[in-house]
Amino acid sequence: MNSVILLLGYMGISIIGIASYFLGVFHHFGLISLLNQLVNTYTPSQWQVFRLPRWVRNFLALCYHAVVLGCHMIAIHDVLPYIEQDKTSSSINMAALMYHMWLIHTLFYLMCVLTDPGIITPSNCKSLCRIYKYDGVLYAPSAVCSTCNNAKPPRSKHCSVCNKCVHRFDHHCMWINCCIGAFNYRHFIGILVTGIIMCCNGLLITLRFFNTIYQTRKLYAYKYIDSYGQKQPLSGIVLAQYQFYHFPRPFLLACTLLLLAGLLIVFTAYHLLLISKNKTTNEVYKLEKAEVSQRLKSEGYYNRGILSNILEVVAPPSSAV
Repeated sequence: MNSVILLLGYMGISIIGIASYFLGVFHHFGLISLLNQLVNTYTPSQWQVFRLPRWVRNFLALCYHAVVLGCHMIAIHDVLPYIEQDKTSSSINMAALMYHMWLIHTLFYLMCVLTDPGIITPSNCKSLCRIYKYDGVLYAPSAVCSTCNNAKPPRSKHCSVCNKCVHRFDHHCMWINCCIGAFNYRHFIGILVTGIIMCCNGLLITLRFFNTIYQTRKLYAYKYIDSYGQKQPLSGIVLAQYQFYHFPRPFLLACTLLLLAGLLIVFTAYHLLLISKNKTTNEVYKLEKAEVSQRLKSEGYYNRGILSNILEVVAPPSSAV
């Protein structure tokens, strides 16, 4: 009964997030953010042709909700009933952690998409221009956005999709359909970190599920007949085939979580490296194209030391200090 109540509560939170998205509460941003890293042979004017249509971006954002909700539904329907039979504290803690991290992850998501990423307007343009110094390479004092007709603060970039300039622009996340800037970057990191915890914890729960099946059904005593007609103990491949045949959803869940955990760990490590050097994804791409020293490409212009860099992400300045 407690599991059902918690499930309904967390499903309600996810449904609210999806409904809010379709009602237009969320910012209607979206772009293939990784193209400017993966397709380095194209200039910005050239890779604009690869921009996804709005319906595709909306579909990808919906896929994010579907993956999160679908994985939890499989875990609750197929996996947890076996785990709950194990009354050990570790099993109970893993199940509780799954629910709590789902809630925290959803809250980070809502804060990320509902927080102004740092949209530059005529009213805040002057104050944002004083936060950072112009480096004279990527950002010049005389720069003016040809679309917004506002002065371009250092570290800002105009988004051609949302048609806004964004302060300390990092990238556009096509999966959460949101622009990542100065004031929601910390929430974006929260999404990544909680996503890793959810995937790793879910993977451990699923592996414990398969171990429970292995022990309760005494699969270690099973034999199979090979192509020579000889009885052989179950190998890892044969055991995996057995688990996939009898429990396809948990098996696919484990594979999905393993893949997502690996991708999220790499992506999060990349962003933590950027934070440690006070750089953005946009600046990394532009510095690779600029004719500057290798040291500037590596360290960046705005590096103030790792502690100050982290503090700047956790509590981003909204005006000049």
